[in-house]
Order: sequence, then C-alpha cells, then structure tokens
Amino acid sequence: MKTFKPGAKVATGITSIGLKGHTPGHVGYEIVSGKKMLDIGDTVHSSIISLAKPEWPVSFDNDAAGGEKNRIDTLKELAQTNELIFAPHFPFPGVGHIQSDGDHFKWEPTTS
Repeated sequence: MKTFKPGAKVATGITSIGLKGHTPGHVGYEIVSGKKMLDIGDTVHSSIISLAKPEWPVSFDNDAAGGEKNRIDTLKELAQTNELIFAPHFPFPGVGHIQSDGDHFKWEPTTS
C-alpha cells in the first residue's frame, strides 16, 4: 500500500482532492478523460437529506462540525461551478450536478 496526500496524481487522469472534515484525510478524486468529473466520495450520503439539511451530522462523521463545514462549503462551490460530479451514495448512476435551492441544495442527475 502506498499513501498519498491531497493533490497527488494517483493514476493517469486521476488526482486526489482534499475533502477533509467528515473524517481525517478524506479525499475525493478529480477524473479527467476528455471531460472532467469530481468523485465526491463520502462528502454527502443522501441525495435528499444531505442536500436539504447539510448541517445535519451523519453517524459516520468523526468530526460533526468539520463534516458540516465541509458539506456546506463543498455543496456551495459545486452549485456555483455546476461541476459534473459522481456521488457514489446517490441513486444509480450517481452522476449529475448540485444546484442551489434557497437555503439548501438539490440534485440534478444527468440524463445522458
């Protein structure tokens, strides 16, 4: 096993992105192969609850305050940039965009 730090290129076209807060050292992955997509890992766990109430902790948070801050900051940035993401805990295929919806967020899955 080889460890790496956020920002490391872990394979061709795949770079680790620091998303700590929920757990120490949590990362996502920027995947580039023609198009770009961000795998957000465990940043959010539900396409409904995590987006409607990102301030709510989940039982998997080692650091509830850090998890809340990371979720809110990441969701705000994703809504502003409209970046294509892969959310592994969302319904199949888990690929789409985060959109702002008042004081919370909503999931917009891709259709193609």
